[in-house]
Amino acid sequence: LRPARDLPERAHGPNHGPMTDITHDRLLIIDFGSQVTQLIARRLRELNVFCEIHPFNTVDEAFLKEFAPKAVILSGGPSSVFAEGAPRPPQAVFELGVPILGICYGHQLLAHSLGGRSGPNPKGLDYGVRGISAHQSDLLFTGIEKEFEAVQVHGDVVLELPPDAHTLASSDLTDNEVIAFSPKSRGVQFHPEFDDVYVRAVLDVRAELLEQRVPGFVAGAVSYTHLRAHET
Repeated sequence: LRPARDLPERAHGPNHGPMTDITHDRLLIIDFGSQVTQLIARRLRELNVFCEIHPFNTVDEAFLKEFAPKAVILSGGPSSVFAEGAPRPPQAVFELGVPILGICYGHQLLAHSLGGRSGPNPKGLDYGVRGISAHQSDLLFTGIEKEFEAVQVHGDVVLELPPDAHTLASSDLTDNEVIAFSPKSRGVQFHPEFDDVYVRAVLDVRAELLEQRVPGFVAGAVSYTHLRAHET
């Protein structure tokens, strides 16, 4: 993905006008109803990555062919992937051959769509800041300590991995916090796009937990697809 220094700073989508016809590398954010999808776009723009937000029900095979995303981020959302009528993109999204990063609902959707299984967390709901342990090195964890904290806001988790996937990090509530679904695709149960201001205002967690968060982690995690898009 090329830097977007000379491109419009804001993301495009249902609230920001139609898909642009400018020819350049673009990252596609598919929105599944998350309240903070715009924050994902903001983090990417801070990294000079040009992105557009589009709701899942406007993304079909014709759209994907025209848009030709260099990478895809699947946002979070309030739904459960196993529920009837749960929002899903066309299967063609997973056959593009580009890097994909699934966040929360998007993480569970990746597992579900590739042959795994998601469901209610048998250990209970997970809302707030949670400690996470990385088990092996990965580009996603570049510059990150093996033990870190991140925000969780969903009651469902990935229960069974799809074929060829493996776990990269776990927490006390799920073994599948971070999953490598393929050499180019990753899913994270937590929300890397949250910033401390939002956490304080919405989740009201203790200040000492916020102070322990790793600087730059938010940008590093969300930029995963940007970094992988450079690889051949």
